[in-house]
Amino acid sequence: MNIIIAINEKYIEPAKTMLYSLACQQKEYLTVYLLQSSISKTKLDDFQEFVSRKCHGELVIVPIERERFAGVPTLKWWSEETYYRLIAFEILPKRVERALWLDADMVVKGNITELYTQSFDGKYAVVCAEDTKKNHQRLGLSEEHRYFNAGVVLFDFHAIRRDFTVEDVFQCIETHREHLDALDQDVLNLLFENKAKYIDASIYDNETFGFNVLNKEKMTELRDTAKIIHFTGSMKPWNYKGANWADAYWWEYERGRGGRRAAFIKYRLLNSPVKLWHCAREVYYFVLGQINKRRR
Repeated sequence: MNIIIAINEKYIEPAKTMLYSLACQQKEYLTVYLLQSSISKTKLDDFQEFVSRKCHGELVIVPIERERFAGVPTLKWWSEETYYRLIAFEILPKRVERALWLDADMVVKGNITELYTQSFDGKYAVVCAEDTKKNHQRLGLSEEHRYFNAGVVLFDFHAIRRDFTVEDVFQCIETHREHLDALDQDVLNLLFENKAKYIDASIYDNETFGFNVLNKEKMTELRDTAKIIHFTGSMKPWNYKGANWADAYWWEYERGRGGRRAAFIKYRLLNSPVKLWHCAREVYYFVLGQINKRRR
């Protein structure tokens, strides 16, 4: 199974947890292509050893020349590394005809072989749609296109190499640079407009966002339906503030990969005030709901 990630040193530990969670669910040997431009050799060596020891796989380091992405639009929580996958079809070995991109802020809690091995049906990629039309006017997308989240993308590199060049990618960035609110995700939607195959986001890219209060229905979906949980937004489980009730899934794999002490300190101690605050909110909304019922 070919996996692509692109991170800087800040995201090495989250990426380890994500890959460990994937390895827990898969029997297949994992070949992880790491697209990077700034990680030190010491940390790369440690990362390679971790993937070999904990993830029954191999970490293949793919160096990127930062100069190629000089001047691309970035945001506070999105660095230039997010663009690197846009040229993966050129820099990965030609024998790699399909590869699965996974964001580092995820956990995989179910087997995804069916996702990885499915047919592309003549499309460039397999993706999960977002139920929104707000991006169509901003990017000039057709009404028929379903804007997709780029956290989980299965690429058909054979088709992409046939129809695209790297120059097409950079031309797209330059043409739309003033409108790229979601950076490379927008670029992928522009390049693959009406040429993407869609799968169920509730299964393969189930998003939990920031301080959202997760109701019983959502928590049941995460437990029973989701195979991939995506911690979108700026609040992450490993932040000192935590994410939300769903971050327990993250810390389960953090502990499993050998981070028991860190998990206890960060999740049980440092996050406890936030957990209490969440609990107070839950109680507040429950009481408010009961009062409203009585008033009816």
